[in-house]
Amino acid sequence: MKLKVINFFIILFTFGIGFPWVVVRNQKFVTENLTLAGNIELDRIIQEMKDSGAFGEEALDAIDIPIEIG
Repeated sequence: MKLKVINFFIILFTFGIGFPWVVVRNQKFVTENLTLAGNIELDRIIQEMKDSGAFGEEALDAIDIPIEIG
């Protein structure tokens, strides 16, 4: 409750400019109070490739922004 009240006053007194600080304070609170329970098998985590459409490339061509990767 204390975090939320202080965050409210940060946003109120800075007229919204303090919003990035509020986001950082919220994320810091979550990470400091996060716990993991059970056996964590990091070897079983696998990243999968996903096919993406050509929408992004075509959109860049349509607005004529040259971006080269590689």
